[in-house]
Amino acid sequence: MGAGPLVVTYPLTGRSRAIVDEELGGTAEAIYLVDLAPAARAHALGCAGAVPQCSTIAIYRRWRRLGADPRSAVGITGCSQ
Repeated sequence: MGAGPLVVTYPLTGRSRAIVDEELGGTAEAIYLVDLAPAARAHALGCAGAVPQCSTIAIYRRWRRLGADPRSAVGITGCSQ
């Protein structure tokens, strides 16, 4: 099983979301907790491949520049899909 999605726990503007998607470059899906119903949030977190701990877009660019997989930044496993 591959790594799960990048779960963003803080609100982002449309421009910031576009940057996240661009920087992920199709390597992972981004899920925004603020868009989910409260009941769906626990499942999203349980399936997360990464949960960034800051709201700085620069971190996504740094991952990509270093050739790192953004999904491996902070691993959370346990999704049973």
